[in-house]
Amino acid sequence: MRLDASEWAEKLVEGYQAALEDDGGFIASEMNSNAGADIFEYDDEEDEIVIAEGVEKLPHIRVEYDLEYFGGDYNKIGKFEFVPEALYPFVFNTVEEAFEAYTGIDRQHVIHYSSDERFFPDGTEWIEA
Repeated sequence: MRLDASEWAEKLVEGYQAALEDDGGFIASEMNSNAGADIFEYDDEEDEIVIAEGVEKLPHIRVEYDLEYFGGDYNKIGKFEFVPEALYPFVFNTVEEAFEAYTGIDRQHVIHYSSDERFFPDGTEWIEA
């Protein structure tokens, strides 16, 4: 089952809230820096960190996969999913775990991803401002 934007945004906030509790100095501005976009703000009334911007403003990692791939050499071109970069490492330990939770596709089908390249959810290249 694929996580929709509100579900993974909620997981993202939960992950950052846990980091905030573990490391008392972790604040919204640092979270924005780590996420690569100004998406968090502190809600004084609720005394918690919340998502301030839409998920379309977050950088994503392009993950290549094929449902017929189970490891080893791969000479074809697979399919691509764009996984929100912020899900890793604060919510999930690996990109593969984030991919599986976000798409509902088993992580064993991941062929390749590059943590150095960033994209918008529609696949266009992320341009640092």
